[in-house]
Amino acid sequence: MPKGNIVISYCSECKGQTNHKVVFVHKKRYSNEDTPRCGIDFANADFTTLECLGCETVHFESLWRTSEDDPAIEPQPDRYPEGGDHVLSPKRFKIVPRRLQKIYEEVLKCYNNGAYVLAAAGIRAVMEAVCVEKGIIDGPVERPKKGGGTEIVRKSDLRGKIEGMKEKLVISATDAEAFHACRFLGNDAVHELLRPTSSELILAIEIVEHTLESVFEVPMKTDEVKAIKRSRKPPKKSTP
Repeated sequence: MPKGNIVISYCSECKGQTNHKVVFVHKKRYSNEDTPRCGIDFANADFTTLECLGCETVHFESLWRTSEDDPAIEPQPDRYPEGGDHVLSPKRFKIVPRRLQKIYEEVLKCYNNGAYVLAAAGIRAVMEAVCVEKGIIDGPVERPKKGGGTEIVRKSDLRGKIEGMKEKLVISATDAEAFHACRFLGNDAVHELLRPTSSELILAIEIVEHTLESVFEVPMKTDEVKAIKRSRKPPKKSTP
């Protein structure tokens, strides 16, 4: 891939395959003879900087070929920023607290890099952060009662906080049920070290995005609509 060549590559800004100009290429060659720590017969790396000819976004690729590779499998480059149809891009929120947005964005980074257990743990952290931002410290939880039956107690764990958000009408009963499903996903990842599937994580991330929208963004948009409506209301006519 010589410098100045035009190649087709994925652009994370254009969200598709576009023409790119090769801006810079650096090649490294390692062998067991000149690099004993290599430990294998050879390892060849191509480091390439590409610029999208549409939006002018620049990204970096590294492509490795080693003596241990299966010759029947074509190696794929690692790239930064990540690219491809499987990559999730963060939604932009106007008033979601910045520290909460950062946790959400880190969840997407974990997902995009295949760190699914960490992504599930991060989703649980987002739920905890929503509770903190809304001042929810506990909530009513049903538990078995000694001697039979059940009783309602207030619990300060995540289960209780989710019920507390429902109690305070921060989220709906449907949203609370979805949050509990995400909580179970996070519990399995953190306590049982069970790796969730990509499909499970995508659904959980969509639930998180919906919650951030409904808890923080929708009230602001509602106020804006009300303000616009008030401004359009004609003034009352004065009586003589």
